Amino acid sequence: MIEILREGVSIAVSIPLAFGLYAIPAVANVFSTYLGGLVSPIVAALVTVMAYSAMGGEVQVERSRILLVVFVVVAYLVTYVAAGIAGILLIIPGLYVAYRLSLTTAAIMIEAQGPLAGLKRSWALAGGNVWTIFGVNLAFLAVGLVIFVVALLVGGGIPSGANAATGLQTPIGYGSAITGVLTGPIQVACNVFMFDSFRGQ
Repeated sequence: MIEILREGVSIAVSIPLAFGLYAIPAVANVFSTYLGGLVSPIVAALVTVMAYSAMGGEVQVERSRILLVVFVVVAYLVTYVAAGIAGILLIIPGLYVAYRLSLTTAAIMIEAQGPLAGLKRSWALAGGNVWTIFGVNLAFLAVGLVIFVVALLVGGGIPSGANAATGLQTPIGYGSAITGVLTGPIQVACNVFMFDSFRGQ
């Protein structure tokens, strides 16, 4: 897991434009979470191609890149619905489904798969590697929590009283935006590295 994180950081740092691209969904989230949710998979698709190219890989170009990005958006929707349904049952099945499908963007953008084929490819590759994917995502969760706490402290501490929930909106918004910009490219690079490694097993 440490190797995956190290490689992810190395790959992401070699493509500084990726951090700038992740500012787009962060800003979009300020206006609308729906807009941010739509922009995020598009940016992830672009950064996936950039990360794979930075690794020295050649992306298959059998289909239009625009079509592949549309496939990524469709696959994101399917993933969220599947993980949401599984999450209704219990949290663990929802996380399991999300982790099994976390390599879908790489499958679509690198191998020029359709949305369903990309979901199947991710499911197959992640099968024996769910704990590795979980560990990598746990590291990003920990970083996100640290950034949230810092944003909370900078924003004046934990709000209390009748408006406590409203008072948390600003630190949560800033914390998630900063986390997305700082960790988004690294997380995508880790997914690309895992995808490439798992398909070589």
